Amino acid sequence: MSLIGNNLLNDIVKNHEISDPSKILCKLHEEIVLTLKKGEHESDTVDGMDITLCSINTTTNLLEFSSTGRPLVLVRNNEIKKYKIGKHPLGLVTKKEVKFEKENIQLLPGDTFYIYTDGFCDQFGGPEDEKYLDSNFEKLLLKIQNQKMNERAKTLETEIENWLGNQAQIDDILVIGIR
Repeated sequence: MSLIGNNLLNDIVKNHEISDPSKILCKLHEEIVLTLKKGEHESDTVDGMDITLCSINTTTNLLEFSSTGRPLVLVRNNEIKKYKIGKHPLGLVTKKEVKFEKENIQLLPGDTFYIYTDGFCDQFGGPEDEKYLDSNFEKLLLKIQNQKMNERAKTLETEIENWLGNQAQIDDILVIGIR
C-alpha cells in the first residue's frame, strides 16, 4: 500500500500540480480506489493507508495539513498540542462520504512539529511487554525539545531500541520532526 501511495502521491503533486493537502488526499483516495479496483463496493476489510500531509509556506511560516488517522504534534513553549482531523483511511470504500479537512497553523519561532507512523507508539517492549503508547511518545517529545534536531533523532533511536529489548520490531517506524 505504501508503494502505491508513494507513486500516486508523486504523480498528483508533480503532474497534476496540486499543493493543497486536503485536495491531494482527496485525489489520492480516488486514485487508490481505482488502482486497487475497489469500485463502489464497500470494503470488506479495513485496508487503507493513514497519512498526515503537510505544506509549509516558508515566507509566512503557515503550515497547512490534512490527515487520515495519524496526528500532527506541535511542541510550542514546552507544551504539546495534538492535531488529528481525519479518520477515514485512504482507499477504504464505505457508504459514508469521504471528505478530508485541512487545518492551518501559524508557526512561531521555536516551534517544532512532528508527523509519524504508528510504529513507535504501537511497539511492544519495556519491562511489562506492553505498547509504548502515544502518551509516552508525547512525553518523550517534550523531554527532548531543547536538544538539537540531530540529537533528538539519536535519542528517539536509543529510546525505541531500549524499549524493544529482545523483542522484534513489529511495524515500520518513521518520525519526521521540523523546527
